[in-house]
Amino acid sequence: MENFSEKQRLRASHLVSEALQDVVSREPHWVLRRGNTIFLVVIVLMLMLTWFIPYADTLDGSSRLAALQSPKLVTAMREGRLARLFVANEAQVKSGQHLGYVEGTASYSDVMTLYRWLCSGAVSDSQAVFPSLDLPRLSGLGELQASYQDLHSAYAALGQIRHGYYQHRKTVLQKDLDQLAIMRNSQLAQRELLRENRALQEKEYKAYEMLERDKVIAPLELSQYKAKLNAREETIRQLEVQLAQGEVAGLSKKREQMELEREVRERLQAFRSVWMSVKAETESWIHEYVLISPLDGRLVYLNPLQEHEWVGRGQQLFVVEPPFSGYYAELMMPQKGLGKLDTGQAVRLRLESFPSDEYGYLSGRVRHISLIPNRHDSFAVHVDLPGGLVTHTGKRLFFRNGLLARAEVVTGRQRLFLRLIAPLRK
Repeated sequence: MENFSEKQRLRASHLVSEALQDVVSREPHWVLRRGNTIFLVVIVLMLMLTWFIPYADTLDGSSRLAALQSPKLVTAMREGRLARLFVANEAQVKSGQHLGYVEGTASYSDVMTLYRWLCSGAVSDSQAVFPSLDLPRLSGLGELQASYQDLHSAYAALGQIRHGYYQHRKTVLQKDLDQLAIMRNSQLAQRELLRENRALQEKEYKAYEMLERDKVIAPLELSQYKAKLNAREETIRQLEVQLAQGEVAGLSKKREQMELEREVRERLQAFRSVWMSVKAETESWIHEYVLISPLDGRLVYLNPLQEHEWVGRGQQLFVVEPPFSGYYAELMMPQKGLGKLDTGQAVRLRLESFPSDEYGYLSGRVRHISLIPNRHDSFAVHVDLPGGLVTHTGKRLFFRNGLLARAEVVTGRQRLFLRLIAPLRK
């Protein structure tokens, strides 16, 4: 039994020795023989490659897209039924164009007729000019009806100034002043002739005095010449009295004219006050009930709308998109690393609504850096987007108000090798 076990042990040791000898005698694969060398060469090549690869230093921050002329919302200012819609969805509209109106107590057509008449005229303290002289007769003005009646009364009183009693009285006063001026000119000419005649008579009287002293004529004849000279003087004094009376009459007429002009101005001022008040009330009604486009562009319905639909106060109904607008980004940067930030640096904007893996990122440039931090201790940075909303992959993004993005400001570039060994250099 022991001899049998010994034979098995000798046989097993003989087999192991043959396997071990086979392994030891076999030549290894070249990968195993030169693996360390290859690994070392690969590491050296990768390190050499990092010397030629640039690495961008970036600062991260949050940003929000904005437009120089952003789309504007049109909101219902009054609660009620949407009486009319004038413009279809996605139609082009002009600034100030009426898009529709909410139903109210006043008639839209009557209010607009009144408003056009009010805007057609020009009223100042001295005159009121309207292309259409007749105030339109309107009865569907609702809450504006009482103000319209005041305007109608004031305009009727204004008509008396144009074609009624005031105009006739003004014409009569002007004629009286013209007549007084003619009479005064005539009297002045007559007084000048009388003064010339009196001067001649005075010379003649002095000559007769010398003749009377020389006893050539009798004293009685000299007295007769003296009486003629006094009569001429009396005529001149009477004429001057008439001139004074004419001047007093002219001043009285001018005073009446001034009073008339004052009364006309008061009437005009009263009408102007009513006109401005009614115009302001009409504009307020239009602002509350009429839906108006705030700018030129394309009208987009925010929700399906139809006439006679109930709308609430403050409900957003439309948005008007401008035909073209420049865009920029408002970037908020923390104080960490702010010293490396400078104008002209490149910025990459990755929008949250448009994943950068699918759409790419927007490219921009730093234009302005705020000098004063905000209440969150961050600095505002203005970033221009020269390429608009076209990403680096050529895809155009659609603008929406309040689009958020993650911003990366490229503050500099260095070799990747230096970036890797930077921790070791510290």
